[in-house]
This record gives sequence, C-alpha cells and structure tokens, in this order.
Amino acid sequence: CCMASRRQKETHNLNFLLRDFPIMADSDPFSCFGSDNEEEDESPTENTHNASTTDHNRDPNCGVFSFHPNTEQSLLMHLQNNLSIQNKESNDELFVSEKVLAEIDNYCETRAWMMHVGPEKGIIIQDALEKQLDDFIKKSTLVGTHDKNVNKTKNFIALELGTYCGYGSIFLARKLHEYAKEHENVNIHLFTIEINPIFANIAKKIIKLAKLSDYISVLNSDLLMDGTTSDVAELLKD
Repeated sequence: CCMASRRQKETHNLNFLLRDFPIMADSDPFSCFGSDNEEEDESPTENTHNASTTDHNRDPNCGVFSFHPNTEQSLLMHLQNNLSIQNKESNDELFVSEKVLAEIDNYCETRAWMMHVGPEKGIIIQDALEKQLDDFIKKSTLVGTHDKNVNKTKNFIALELGTYCGYGSIFLARKLHEYAKEHENVNIHLFTIEINPIFANIAKKIIKLAKLSDYISVLNSDLLMDGTTSDVAELLKD
C-alpha cells in the first residue's frame, strides 16, 4: 500500500514537471552536448555563432563525457592557428569574441567534446546577468537622483566560480562590454575563479584572443588538502 502510494506521488510529480517544462518530454536532455552519430552529424544544423565548417566528424571516442589529456591545450592551439589575422588584429571586441566562441563550438563539434557551458546554456546565464545589470543600473539611477555625486563611478562586480577554458567568461563579458559602452559611469568587471592552474592559464590566453581581458580577471584559487579552496573574498581583495 505504501509502495503504491509512493509511486502515485512520484508519477504526479513527474507529470507536474512535464506540464511546466514540456521540453523535457519531447527532447533528449543530452542533445545540447552534440551527437556521436556520424549520419546525424552530416546533416546541416544551425549554429549560434556561425562556426566554420570542417570535412571530418568527431571521433566517437571523443564524444559526450569523454575526457582526454591535453584537450584544453589542443583547443588553444586550434584557436591560435584558425583565427584569421584579420580577426586577431580587429579592435571590435564583440566581433572577435564571437569568432572565438564560434571556433570553440566548431572544435567541440568536430574534434573533441569539452565541458564548456555551450551556446544554449550560455544564453541562459547571459540573460540572468542582463537582468542583474538592469536592476543595478535602475537602482543606481534612482539613488543618483537624490545624490549630489550623481556622476560618481559605480562598480558592478560579477563573480564566476569555475572558469575552465573561459568560454562562459567570454559569454558573460560580451554582455558586460555592451553595458560598459552604454553606461560610462559604471565600472563593470567579471572575476572568474579556477582551481586548476593549467586551465586558468589557458583561459587567460583564450580570453586575450577574444580581446576581453579588460573585462575579465582570471584568478587561480588553490584546492586545499581537505577539499576546500582558498578564501575567494581574499582573492578579490588582492
């Protein structure tokens, strides 16, 4: 009797989820990671960043949740070799950063799966950041109407925990860049924390390629023996 009651409750909860989030019922939750099926890969798909195309498919051994040594270094070399001179020398940060994201997407779709946030989830976190920025600008404006220092520079600090190779950081910084250009009296910056020093170093180089170093600071936080990390607040102060 108890088991039957619990099953009915679980079924009710599942139906509730599917009702409010119908995408779960009709799509593969892992589809955002890409497909390892060669026939599926051959069909053209729309890419958020219009990534460059290649003639080879991703090796099945490099598919979803496959981890291989030096993949991150290989990605960095891919970006350094495949970004055109025109892209590297351009002063348009949004244009260059879009090309960097496109090449990362291309690498992951054709060479090796990697644990980047990806374009679909990237838009979600970018929208969340935009909402916080709108609220901050609105509150700053309201306060400023009663403040004689209305033109005083205000600071908006965003914090990302887990940099990996900097894909998510670039996504977020593109939105910060837009707001910084629109609101010159607001100092906007992203601090991103990474415990792996190799990943942190690669992220710095990829962010530099994307020409967004002015908006992003990559901080390496030590992973201690008890599984905790160094004090993030102290890192930000430094």
